[in-house]
Amino acid sequence: VVSAYGVEHAVLQAARDRGMKLIDATCPVVTRAHSLAFKLAEEGYQLIAVGDHGHPEMVTLKEALGDKVKEVRVTLRLTDSPACLVVDRDAMSAHLQRLLKAAGQKVPATPPILELNPQHPLVQRLKFEEAKLADWAHLLFEQAQLAEGGALDDPAAFVRRMNELLLDAGARK
Repeated sequence: VVSAYGVEHAVLQAARDRGMKLIDATCPVVTRAHSLAFKLAEEGYQLIAVGDHGHPEMVTLKEALGDKVKEVRVTLRLTDSPACLVVDRDAMSAHLQRLLKAAGQKVPATPPILELNPQHPLVQRLKFEEAKLADWAHLLFEQAQLAEGGALDDPAAFVRRMNELLLDAGARK
């Protein structure tokens, strides 16, 4: 079943190539918006998605993470990862911030933006994890932090949280 948010054409084609039957529950408005967006992108327009950060899930994740992130939003750039950290266009990259700190320079705090892959199973699972949403938010943030080469503020808390979530997921099977 294809979610109401839709999926990329390549994902659909890969499923068909594997002989899978698809039930497309994509919202017709989403389908039209995707088609128009791809057409405009092919014509050279730069596209900016506006509005997804207002979804209740995004607001709740931002509240759970507090000042660790500037915002939480959906991205279509990710294919395999559930989340990544990015900075505003004019902000200093996390790598450069780490280099300057290591050199003893004072670096202004610039919280990253947490981008979520709406097609990833962990992100899709969030809608069923209301009781543990804060733990999932922190886990996704910390995974993204590790993936970009950053260090965790509290590695023991990360391991404890991950173990609890894995045990919860295993107990439900």
